[in-house]
Amino acid sequence: GLLTNGSHIVEINLSDNAFGPIGVKGLETFLSSSACFTLEELRLNNCGMGSMGGKVNNLNSKQV
Repeated sequence: GLLTNGSHIVEINLSDNAFGPIGVKGLETFLSSSACFTLEELRLNNCGMGSMGGKVNNLNSKQV
């Protein structure tokens, strides 16, 4: 849906979802998509990603 319909996301709150370290791969794909090129705010509090969460943070900061 979001990846194929031309959406442009400005803010997304994914807090309190149990993605865990395995979910980081899917988030990388999503954050690298054109739907997130306009992303200004990403919230990932309490998602259980551990040290892999830094990988998502690094990817998101490269887009800015």
